[in-house]
Amino acid sequence: MNKLWRIFSFSLYLNLALVGMFSFAGEEENAQLSLVALGPNQVGALKLLGKLDQVKAYGQKRWAFASEIQDVQVVDLGYPPSLEQLIRLKPSLVLVNGGPWAVCEGVPWMEKAGLPLFTYLDFLEPHPLGRLAWAKVLGKKLGVGPMALQRVEEYTLAYQQIQQKTQELPATQRPLVLLGSLQGDTWVAPAGGQWMAHLIEDAGGQYLWANRKQEVRLPWEQVLRLAKDVAYWIPLNHWQQAQEIMASDTRYALLKIKRGRIINNNQRLNALKANDFWESGLYHPHELLAELQQILHPELGSRLPLKWWRPL
Repeated sequence: MNKLWRIFSFSLYLNLALVGMFSFAGEEENAQLSLVALGPNQVGALKLLGKLDQVKAYGQKRWAFASEIQDVQVVDLGYPPSLEQLIRLKPSLVLVNGGPWAVCEGVPWMEKAGLPLFTYLDFLEPHPLGRLAWAKVLGKKLGVGPMALQRVEEYTLAYQQIQQKTQELPATQRPLVLLGSLQGDTWVAPAGGQWMAHLIEDAGGQYLWANRKQEVRLPWEQVLRLAKDVAYWIPLNHWQQAQEIMASDTRYALLKIKRGRIINNNQRLNALKANDFWESGLYHPHELLAELQQILHPELGSRLPLKWWRPL
């Protein structure tokens, strides 16, 4: 399959190597652990690996979708997480995102306190399958390596088979897709090299800013000119109904996108409005792709019930 270089980045290979350099009790198969997670991406990976019931604390439970995290026995660490509570818990492993969030997460202070940390960098992966592959890294660390490998390979194959349906489509048959929304007078959207842009491409679409390497921050007037041929819009925000769009900003009417072609990524919300797209969705990329491909290319005749995407 072409473009495999996008799936496995240097960061993944580095951590595959580092996993073998540090050991702890979790590497024993099916060990009972005391885990701490700080982000929704980690929750999605742990759920895939069947380890979510071993999470004893989480940062900001208010924003967690998984019912296992909402359990009263799971400690709410807040954000930044309470170092005092973390030390008292004596966890087997604390999953942190690190990178630009290291200070906000309190990583330097956790290191000084001698807490066992595992930096989970799946968000650096530019492709959905690269992000999924991080479950293998975590699975090995938690003693469920074979199961993780099997599941990742299964989902990867499913993704590739779905992608093949639209892989050879010419540009003229790929609908133009807009991401993001207004923040004041500035349109904010992901960069072209990020995983959402690749998901659109693999589903048979064209991302408006596919070639842009940095986060999009453009004046509204410029976006309006660029978006004149847009066929679909994915705001990536909290809207659940079409009425909310105009209530947010009447200028959106100038985009003139047909009803039913504004799609949000928040079909799975709990009572607290936490979004499972950013938890389990990240680790079911084949499902995200299948549904998005169905939306962008109804002529393929797929009739999947939409689990992840919400037409507005």
